[in-house]
Amino acid sequence: MSLTSCRHYTSSDVQHLKSELQTLEGEVDVLLTCEWPKAVTQGVPEGLLPQDLPIPSPGSEIVAEIVTLSRPRYHLTCSTVGGANLHFVRPPFTHRDLGAGIRSTRFISLASLAHPTKQKAMHALNLSPCNDMDPSVLSSPPEGATPSPFEVAAKRPMPEPEPMPTPNWRFEMPEPKRFRREAPKAIEAPVDIPFDPTSCVIIRNAPWSASAEDVTAFFQGVANVVSVSRPMRPDGKLQSWIRVQFSDSAAAVAALSKDKTEMMGRSIGVELGRAGTRPPREEGEGGRWNPLPSADNRPHDGCWFCLASSAADTDLVMSVGEDTYLAFDKGAVSPSHTLIVPVEHQASTATCTPGCFAETEKYLSALRTFYRSKNLEVVGFERNISLRRGNGNHCHVNTVALTPAAAKLTREKFTEALEDKGFHIGGVIPSGLSPLETQAKLYELVGDGEYFLVILATGERLVSVLPFGTRFPLGLGREVLASLAGTPERAVWKNSASVNHFGNDATTWAEELRTSFEPFDPMH
Repeated sequence: MSLTSCRHYTSSDVQHLKSELQTLEGEVDVLLTCEWPKAVTQGVPEGLLPQDLPIPSPGSEIVAEIVTLSRPRYHLTCSTVGGANLHFVRPPFTHRDLGAGIRSTRFISLASLAHPTKQKAMHALNLSPCNDMDPSVLSSPPEGATPSPFEVAAKRPMPEPEPMPTPNWRFEMPEPKRFRREAPKAIEAPVDIPFDPTSCVIIRNAPWSASAEDVTAFFQGVANVVSVSRPMRPDGKLQSWIRVQFSDSAAAVAALSKDKTEMMGRSIGVELGRAGTRPPREEGEGGRWNPLPSADNRPHDGCWFCLASSAADTDLVMSVGEDTYLAFDKGAVSPSHTLIVPVEHQASTATCTPGCFAETEKYLSALRTFYRSKNLEVVGFERNISLRRGNGNHCHVNTVALTPAAAKLTREKFTEALEDKGFHIGGVIPSGLSPLETQAKLYELVGDGEYFLVILATGERLVSVLPFGTRFPLGLGREVLASLAGTPERAVWKNSASVNHFGNDATTWAEELRTSFEPFDPMH
């Protein structure tokens, strides 16, 4: 376990490996060494240390430095430590963030074969290569992880090993200069090129050092690149993906030929952008567009909108159809605030089944007739955001009845609110179309991507396509509706859900609204 000598490698071997680790791109899946790293047991709770292990555990400072530089997912060794031949699995430890997120290492030492006390001499791993993994998974610390024992122990830089003579000393290369890798930088899209979501692709698992020029060269001969962007995350770290805009949508489709190839030595994926750039879906009978149902429409326990879920407020349901239902909003901004919701767990009206969309239109039409009898106009909105937690987004269309004067301001107020947050209305779907035509127009605009949709009193729909990776203010729709309804204090859902509902509790108000709406209910 000498610091300066080991019969398995020379000082030039060490320097060459360190230089490679400092300059090459990519991640290290497995590191195999013939020695333990020094101080690897530091920070391990006493109850998890083997009885035969000397304290402090001996080891090699060279191996400790290699582990710190390579940041492997797994470090395996099989050696005698301080005279003890044992099997030891250390709790995982994390390396500090160098710009691409933290990384974690699991240290495993195997006993020798035919161990006298039958300690484990084999260890099976079921590995997916780092290049095939989502960067967010790589940067998630495992349960029970400790800080890196080497970074804690290193109060001063580790000394360089002394050079030692070798049989091949005449042929050894001079020691290379230490190389410091620059922190990854964002790529800003050109301001003079309008954003076109239908002509974009997303490069997944993109190399951290890739520049706009590298991306353009990568697609050379396949498609004409007009814009490249790679934003920073809100926490100041670089996104793992790159958005590339081409001359037109046909060029974006052609760029898919680069999917599952290598870019700068890294395996990458290329997929069409989330907003309206996916290939058209198959046509149904009669040549009509036939939207496919969501991948998993089964009820999800814990979802507030799945009627079969224990979390659903079924007392607030006003009407139930074959594919959708109508409910009073638990945190209503006004006494007329209702939700139109698919019975099954479907993400949006753009991708729900035709039957579900048709029933949504029936409820909207019935609500307009009901409230016009009271000299009020119905407006609404839908927000389709791909929620990363829980069970994902369950579509729900918010509707509120307003005075005719307030309803006329709906287009203006929503447009101003969107533009204030950096978004804009990218398309308008006219009224008077059939449900199938309306849904087809919506899908043409947004595809399977994220969007915000406003429903005007006239039946027109205003659509804002949300670029992939942007953060949309979840409360924007409620804020505008609350302002138009004259109840700005009820804009925040959590506050509204816990207060008095206009003189009644939510269940009582839902029952009264159900009774008055019943003559107009299209499901009766």
